[in-house]
Order: sequence, then C-alpha cells, then structure tokens
Amino acid sequence: GWGLKSPNLGANVSRRLSELRHLGPYRAKYDGFKTKHFNPTDRCQSSDEVNEVFSTFEAIVVGSDQVWNLTWHDDPVFYFAEPINFEGWKISYASCCGRNSDRNDDWISVALSEFKAISVRNLFTLSWVEKMNLPVGIEPEKVADPTLLYDFEEIDKIGMGGDYIFVYLLSEASDEFHRKIIHEIRNRNGAKSLKVILAMPTGI
Repeated sequence: GWGLKSPNLGANVSRRLSELRHLGPYRAKYDGFKTKHFNPTDRCQSSDEVNEVFSTFEAIVVGSDQVWNLTWHDDPVFYFAEPINFEGWKISYASCCGRNSDRNDDWISVALSEFKAISVRNLFTLSWVEKMNLPVGIEPEKVADPTLLYDFEEIDKIGMGGDYIFVYLLSEASDEFHRKIIHEIRNRNGAKSLKVILAMPTGI
C-alpha cells in the first residue's frame, strides 16, 4: 500500500512512486526470462485439470518458499494429497512451513508418507517434518534455498568491483530497521561498499 496513515507519509509515497516507475521494466524482464527458460502448462482451474496435467508426468516437485505454511496454504493440494491423484514420484525440494509449527494433522502425515524424497530449507521445517512419523526410508534433509544456488555470473561480467553485499528483503519490519541490520552486517564483514539488489520494504 501507500502507507498514507503512516507517520512517514513522505517517505512512503516516494518509495511507492519509485516502485511504480520501476515495476514495469522489472516485470518485463521476469516475463521474458519465463518465456525463454520455462515451459509452463496451462493454468489449472480445478483439481480435475491438475490431475489431467499430472497424468503426463513421471515426477512432480513442490518447493520452496513457505509452500507448507499452514497459515496461507491449509490445503491438501500443496502436499499432493486428495483430491490430487498421482502415482509417480512426489518430491519436495527446499520446502518451508514459514514459521515454527506445532500442527501435526493426520492428513499431513499421510500425505508426506507418500513422498519419494523430502528436503526442506531450514531447521524448524526439518523439525516439523521429523514429527510426522514418516515411514522408514523417508529421511528429510536440510538443503540450501534454490536462490543460493545461483552463481551470479552476469554480475561478475559487469565488473562492478568492490566488496558488495547482496540484499533481498521480505519483511514487515520498518525500512529503518532494514538499513540498521544491513549496515551492521556490512561493518561486521568489512565490506567496502554496499549494493542493495532488491529490497522489499514494508507494505508490499
């Protein structure tokens, strides 16, 4: 939102106008990347359509960012459970439950028991999955978030020079809090310069 009720009205409006100015080019680049590198299916509008698409696959993968957050996705579809019918391999890569969760619903345990392999991206999701009483042979593993697997060759080719810190923020904390944490990390690691690649401020 615009943050019109915030005491930092001027800063919020300025930030929002900047977002609107840059959003178009960013979205165009993102859509261009998808067109070049992905081969998406048609958008499914029902579980029957999902099952029809899945019937052409040998394996399906779920992951990563908060796909198992029960606050947002309290739906068996995210666990490939009924009404999803799939006989091939079900795989989780770097899935995340979003926050510490005490929920251990029977239907979740049943759904995860049908997975061929399960990996998660943090310790609290690992602990949550380990409480599911999975069958012998299904050992959840903690792996890196897929965003950390990128080698950033394009940035190296630019020849930016200096010691840069890559920053990606998605938080409800204030922009001032973000700046404080970023500069603390920069000073702790002796970075000579700071480059904020993408910052997601409050209200997005």
